[in-house]
Amino acid sequence: IAFEAWRANSHALVGFYPRLAGRDESGRVYEMWLRIFFKGRFSFVLTKACFIHRKYLDLYSGPTHPQSVRDYVDDKFNCEDIAMAMLVANSTQWNSRDLPVYVEGKVHDRGMLGGISTKGGHFKKRCNCLTDLARIYEKHGWRVPLVEVSLQQQSWVKHYPGFWWQIRPSNFAEWFSY
Repeated sequence: IAFEAWRANSHALVGFYPRLAGRDESGRVYEMWLRIFFKGRFSFVLTKACFIHRKYLDLYSGPTHPQSVRDYVDDKFNCEDIAMAMLVANSTQWNSRDLPVYVEGKVHDRGMLGGISTKGGHFKKRCNCLTDLARIYEKHGWRVPLVEVSLQQQSWVKHYPGFWWQIRPSNFAEWFSY
């Protein structure tokens, strides 16, 4: 089902784990499923379980993409999904055809019990990633067009009769992520 979604949206990030890049008085904020569910909005999908056009991989490692972004990701051993979302957003300018797509499905997450997201301070690190990467991209003349899109409109699986509360995460543990 995710591959079908990607074939219909081949220039978009299509995946199972939506995330929201919000803002508050302290700066950029990384939001996970519970906030996404109640707000009904998201900004990008995690790359750990997504479909992406290979041209973005070429762009990411190519000479036009700031080396300092790759250095930051390598140094933090984290944030590649945020960097990729920012790269895709810049490349497509998030036109209506290329907005990220959430695919509801059953996904077995092998990183749930010991991955980098289970370590202390993960949420703060992700907020820092959003802020730092935005700063790096802006310094190099790139925009940071991570916009909030409708969870209901950008979800591939549609439920009858189509109420917002029918949308579910791709695995049960997402309800408890913070």
